[in-house]
Amino acid sequence: MPELSELGQKFRQRLRTVDGRHFYGAISLLPETAGRGNTFYTPRRVLNVRPSCGINAGDMIYDTSGRVMLAAWAGDDEAQGAFSALFKLFDLDQQLVWSRSVTVADPVTGLMRDTTSQALGTFWGTLELLGPDITSLSALSRYRVLCSAAIQLNDRINGTLTVRRIEHAMGITIAEVA
Repeated sequence: MPELSELGQKFRQRLRTVDGRHFYGAISLLPETAGRGNTFYTPRRVLNVRPSCGINAGDMIYDTSGRVMLAAWAGDDEAQGAFSALFKLFDLDQQLVWSRSVTVADPVTGLMRDTTSQALGTFWGTLELLGPDITSLSALSRYRVLCSAAIQLNDRINGTLTVRRIEHAMGITIAEVA
């Protein structure tokens, strides 16, 4: 006789994290009634897994089409049960280049100054347009970056965007860049 914990196993797929771990889960579209609003612009999905599968918020996974997705906490304790755990999935559509200004001592004066930019590599993320930067008179556009990288204030993204604000929510990093 089948047990309740085995219910829905036929809908589960073998998935893989970006770092190579395999697990079983089911990816589905976020229902329109879930109150998506205009907080995020790209389409979202949800991942349903067993709590013991080892997936956590901030993990990056490949969906069945090979796209990179970022797992985030679903936001309520009811989504984490004894038989399943629910994560929101965000599409990570590009590799973003990341650098940070490094303070070095001037060899003549001994004073500290920002003179060099240290390349920190690339990370998977997505840029969502927020609109023009209203805090300045320039026509720079503001973007939201969703990622799991440990970016900091004043880091540079793609060489031209500077991190202005960082928020850690749902187990992921949400940064505003301009």
